[in-house]
Amino acid sequence: MVHAEDFQIVIVGGGIAGLSTAWFLRKEARARGMAAQVRILEARDRAGGKVVTERPDGLVIEGGPDSMFREKPWGLALCRELGLADDLLDCDVARMKVALARGDGRLLPYPEGFRMGIPTRGGSLLTAGIPSWRGKLRMVRDLWMPDGAPEGDESVASFLRRRFGQEVVDDLAGPMMSGIYTADPERLSLLATFPRFRDLERKHGSVIRGMRTAAGARRGDPPAPFVSLRGGMQTLTDRIQSRLGTAPEMGCQVTALTPTPAGWLIRSGDMEVRAQAVVLAVPAPEAARLVAPFDAGLATDLRRLRFVSTANLTLAFRRRALPKPDMDAGFGFLVPRKAQRAVTAGTWSGTKFPGRLPDPDLVLLRLFVGNDLTESVVALEDDALRAAAREDLARLTGIRAEPTRVWIHRWPQGNPQYDVGHLDQVDQWMAAARVHPGLYLTGSSYRGLSLPDVVRQAEATAKEVVDAGLRKSDAS
Repeated sequence: MVHAEDFQIVIVGGGIAGLSTAWFLRKEARARGMAAQVRILEARDRAGGKVVTERPDGLVIEGGPDSMFREKPWGLALCRELGLADDLLDCDVARMKVALARGDGRLLPYPEGFRMGIPTRGGSLLTAGIPSWRGKLRMVRDLWMPDGAPEGDESVASFLRRRFGQEVVDDLAGPMMSGIYTADPERLSLLATFPRFRDLERKHGSVIRGMRTAAGARRGDPPAPFVSLRGGMQTLTDRIQSRLGTAPEMGCQVTALTPTPAGWLIRSGDMEVRAQAVVLAVPAPEAARLVAPFDAGLATDLRRLRFVSTANLTLAFRRRALPKPDMDAGFGFLVPRKAQRAVTAGTWSGTKFPGRLPDPDLVLLRLFVGNDLTESVVALEDDALRAAAREDLARLTGIRAEPTRVWIHRWPQGNPQYDVGHLDQVDQWMAAARVHPGLYLTGSSYRGLSLPDVVRQAEATAKEVVDAGLRKSDAS
């Protein structure tokens, strides 16, 4: 057995990446008979990173992610490991409708029978209000077009344009896909974000045919695609902290990271910590700052990853203030990039997940603000940011009423941009990090932005750390 005093692990960053890495390290080490000490150093005064839930007066206000994708099972699996199975909450599938904001106060229903902008049922394209008839005819060409995929990566816009035409980029799939990643579809990497579409194209010769085949293979009603926790997503990060045994050390900004013959020296203020392994579970620019003194090349590469600032505003309205009583009947709306609005999307928080509104006369609307075209608005003072968001909301939806309350959560430089070729770059970064024994990179900067993606990376990182620790023990 590798004794605790022989193998020390420091995790820099106490967000969901750092917390879940710590959890999996504890689990993996115990399963393989390895005793180890794990410390989490968090610069801020709270752990959890972007996973933030406020619970005023029985409401659930999410500042970051509000759910997990069921198709990405790693987040749900972690919840079950932590004893949160009974807290899992499916979205309301019966109300799973999305609208497209046209910019003139109209919300046009997103076509039924479409998944990520692709028709999955016969006839759904014919009855859809968008795209135009010319656009629909262009979409149908996907059924007999040969596979023209490039050998390597391509942008999401390039893929959609190649298979379906420009209208789908501008008005249908483009807003959906780029909205998920708060990114420019002309730059967004297909392989880093939606590799399944490339797989469908190659396997079926048609994305539409592949989507329909996949939909037909599912028997019965499909399960809810989005899953949350009854008390909000912070329930997950709170539970991890309570089960770890050792709490993250708050207010510990790491000022220096130095490789030594025995491992690593980590400095935070006057504190010095020595470890055999260090996991940088922080955004790429922060990792670049820490590795720059001993690997300028890796630091330069990590700094090339672009980030965009965003904010979330949750507005509370009385139902009677809405222009139409049933405006909140669906999940929300998307704003196409060509509208060039600060507001990029909106979610009816009380509709998406049942049981979140103790007062039936209350309506909660969560607005997403900022992208690469409009991120400067995120830096505005609170009053100016509220005013800008409400002006867009009025133009996009016709809602001009004064909200009864507003919650603001800002994420300056908080959204990594997965440009074309991102995964190849990540491979290079990871190879460069492996040159330094005991150094590991993990988190949303690398192989997936969603919470489940980050959890999956954390589990893989933990296994890599334990493997290396056991090899070191065997060698000694």
